[in-house]
Amino acid sequence: MRSPIGLGQTQGTASQNLILDPRTPWNSALAFIETKYSACDTRTLLHHNGIFYGWNGTHYPPIDPDTIRSELYHFLDSADCVTNGGNPLHSRRPVDE
Repeated sequence: MRSPIGLGQTQGTASQNLILDPRTPWNSALAFIETKYSACDTRTLLHHNGIFYGWNGTHYPPIDPDTIRSELYHFLDSADCVTNGGNPLHSRRPVDE
């Protein structure tokens, strides 16, 4: 059985479902950054003075907070979560055909 993703854990393949634990929102945030905003173990999303900045290969242009929010909601929606017993609880999202 896969364990919930958290600090220092990565997903094996894109076909595996991401499993997050709703009791550990910090680990979910780290998983989001690790999945969406990391390159070669380096964080590519910064937040300074209320503005998000994302590395584009040459510099850190500002990123609209609504973009971050949308990506985060999509990330969380694509994940399964664990029950109080620690077993995966699969989401009710539609299965891609």
